[in-house]
Amino acid sequence: MANRSLRLGQMSQSIRRVALLFGLAAVYYVGAKLGLRFAYINSSVTTIWPPAGIALAAFVLLGYGVWPAILAGAFFANVTTTGAVFPSVGIAVGNTIEGLLAAYLVNRFARGGRVFDRVRDIIRFTLLAALVSTTVAASIGVTSLALGGLVSTEDAPRVWLTWWLGDAVGDIVVAPALILWIGVKLGPAWTVRQIIEAVSPNAQSDAIF
Repeated sequence: MANRSLRLGQMSQSIRRVALLFGLAAVYYVGAKLGLRFAYINSSVTTIWPPAGIALAAFVLLGYGVWPAILAGAFFANVTTTGAVFPSVGIAVGNTIEGLLAAYLVNRFARGGRVFDRVRDIIRFTLLAALVSTTVAASIGVTSLALGGLVSTEDAPRVWLTWWLGDAVGDIVVAPALILWIGVKLGPAWTVRQIIEAVSPNAQSDAIF
């Protein structure tokens, strides 16, 4: 009986994790589609890229293990926009690596989810996550577009700069809002149930404090 209960508990936990990954991928996908509405220099490049902030906040708050959700969300957002599979794979890999690197830098040098408690950590967040890590996705993404014939050599520098700016804006605007809204209230250890309560508009305040 105890073994059966344990198996059921493990199954329930696995189901919740899969649901969390699907939900995160969907949020990333929607954010990407909204951001790509502002694309003008290239169909895959925009000066406003909310998914960069979504990925950063997800890795900081949920851990590095949610990377499949970011990878999938980024891939489907791009492949349904351009129809080009190889560039979409490259872009998805670049976006995922960028988010992982940004989260690592924030966790290592800026106290992770408590990054906005101190001014010096906010400065580190801006420099390391928003300005340094964002060069990764821009570089891998533009290279993927160039290899796929979707951007010319002459336009590559301008596309790279636009890409970098868009990701930086996402990190600076979206990530702090998500981290402050969800992470600070819940603290360092939290469950899927708490996540649902935190993001639910009908959640009671005493359920998350």
